[in-house]
Amino acid sequence: MERLFAAHVHMPPVRHYLRIGVAHAKRLIEGTSMPIIDIAMACGFLSPSHFAKCFRTFNGLSPQQCRATTPAWI
Repeated sequence: MERLFAAHVHMPPVRHYLRIGVAHAKRLIEGTSMPIIDIAMACGFLSPSHFAKCFRTFNGLSPQQCRATTPAWI
């Protein structure tokens, strides 16, 4: 089953699930003033350091850097 998923989506299921969680977290970071630790927990990450590592892997910057580059008017 995992091989079929990976052949169709071009990544293992776990990586795909992480990508979805990080994408949701990015939307929350850019669109709310919710604390980053709360965003990490809301997106299914149990460890802030694991969240930061995954976020940096998929986005190329840390959650704090992402928030700092988001315009305040959003």
